[in-house]
Parts: sequence; structure tokens; C-alpha cells
Amino acid sequence: MKTVISAVGVAAAVLAGANISAPAAGAADLTSDLGPTVLTLEGGLVGIQHLLHFTPRQLQGSLCKAPKTCTPVDYPAWPLGQYFNNLGSDELISAIDALPAGTPVTPFGHSQGGQVIYTTIRRWVADPVNAPDPSQVTWVSIGNPENAFGGTKRQDGLPPDTPYKGIEVIKQYDGWADYPTGKMNALAWLNAAAGKNNTHVWGYFDVNLNDPNNILWVPDKADGTPGNITYVFVPNDTLPLIQATGLLAPLLNPILDPILRPIIESAYDRPIGPVGVSTKPAASVPARVSATPRPVAARTAVKAAPAAVTVQRALSAAASRPAAAQRTGRTAARGAR
Repeated sequence: MKTVISAVGVAAAVLAGANISAPAAGAADLTSDLGPTVLTLEGGLVGIQHLLHFTPRQLQGSLCKAPKTCTPVDYPAWPLGQYFNNLGSDELISAIDALPAGTPVTPFGHSQGGQVIYTTIRRWVADPVNAPDPSQVTWVSIGNPENAFGGTKRQDGLPPDTPYKGIEVIKQYDGWADYPTGKMNALAWLNAAAGKNNTHVWGYFDVNLNDPNNILWVPDKADGTPGNITYVFVPNDTLPLIQATGLLAPLLNPILDPILRPIIESAYDRPIGPVGVSTKPAASVPARVSATPRPVAARTAVKAAPAAVTVQRALSAAASRPAAAQRTGRTAARGAR
């Protein structure tokens, strides 16, 4: 991957390292390596209906455009635990086994559909004798609660060295896939709750997988080489809390976003640092910059943030300066009296 910035992963055991970049203009299409036969899996409460298939329309329908073809995989999409994910995995494996031998295939799942893909990959890793050749399978997951970066069920996710290459797409403030870690930030939790209902459900239809404003990172394997999962982080220009106001959102967003976003972003600990907390122009991305690994608690941002990311490193320090100046002024006044 070109134009990369190295950074520490969210969890050392899962994201042992991360190559981070903003896609350059004219960069290669991320979908170019995907198999032409795409099997789509719906999110919870959708696939069970058999007639409603929204996943092919996600990501601007880019995964279902010719020469690729999409075929829905129906399964009991009830978000009620691993039992239903296992049933979905059974259906996905059956659909793949029914294809002619050696057919390149791409499972593509939204939300619980992504969990079904993860479940299937874990089964293949545990039983490689009966698993398909990794060179024949690629996958795409969007809004997956199990993604190892920010999912609410990240502990169940996939390690970077999974043999099956895939793309994990995360929309900022999707309350299932981009969850805050700050325990005492009620505003961030409310925003994530709103994001579960609007950003998670509707936020991926208009996502351009190759938008240069997206932020990509590839966690390293244990040996330091790039892993097989490419994370695509999609910045969100409207907080879900503001989006929930409906028709008022376009009017309220310019006023409330600069106030609320820095507070909300302080509850996140992403390897890319805070996203969208300032309107100042960001520094251009150098050809390659290596950031010295630091403990997660000490890290504030990735050095030389990508074009879509503006890092605010010292909010608390800036906030404390006026108060300190006032105390100094009062002390000087007392001395003069």
C-alpha cells in the first residue's frame, strides 16, 4: 500500500501494528481484487424475509456492478446470539460448495451478515482440510459488530493473519462498529446509541469505497508484515445525535458540531487519532512516515494525519490556560494593593 503511516493498533494482541493511509487520487480500485461471484448476506431482521435484499445496494452498489454478479444468501438473520450466526454460516458454506470448483467468490455482509462471514472464516481456519483455498475467497464486511477495531463485540473478531483476505468498512459513529471506549463520556454513549439506529442502518448506502477522504489501515501480522484485513474508516460529517433532529440537522450541524464533536471524540481511542475535530487544513501526507510505537494510553494521534483527519492534541491544556491567566491576574492585583 502506498502513502502509509505506521501506528500502534488498538489492541496489541489483535492489531499488533497498523499501516495507515488516505487513498491517493487515482489509487487502485479496492474492489479490483474481489471475486466476480458475490454472495450477499443481510443484517439482522432483514435476511429472514427472503424478499428484501438491501446489501447489494450498499457501497453505492459497486460490488454488484458488471462484471460482478450478486446472489443473496438467505439465512435466519436474528441478532440473538451465535446460534443464528452459525446457521447463517451453514447457508454460506452450502452456497460456496454449490459453485463450480475453483470459482473465485466474495461473501459480502452487512452487520450480522459480517458476523456470519467471520464465523465461517473461523470454521475454515479450524478445519483447513475441508476449507476452500484462500486464494479463491475474498470478503467484504460493513458495520460489523465483531470488527477488531471498534466493534461492540470486537473480542470475537478476526486476527490480522487470517488466511482469507478481506475488507472491513466502518462508518464513523456507527454505534455497532465504531463504539466509544470512554466510560464516563455520556455524550459519546448517547451519540453511539443514535448511531446504532441511523448511521448503522442507513449510513453505508452512499459510501464510496475508493473515496480519497476514507482512511485505510492494515494491521500487521506478528512477523511485522501486512496482514490480510484492510480496514476502511469512513468519516462522518454529521453526528448521529444531530442527524436525529431530521430536517433541522442541516441548520444545527454547523453550530453544534464544533461544540459536541471534540467532546465525543475524546471518548475514542483509535490508532488514527481524533477525526474531524477541527476545520483547519490538515497537513499533507508524506510518502512514508514511521511513528514510534507508544502505549495506547499515551498516544494522542497519528503523526502527520491524513487529509480527512485533523488532530487536536491538547484540548484540556488549551481549556486550562484562561483560568490560569485569571489566577495570575488576581495574584498581581493583590500584590499591588
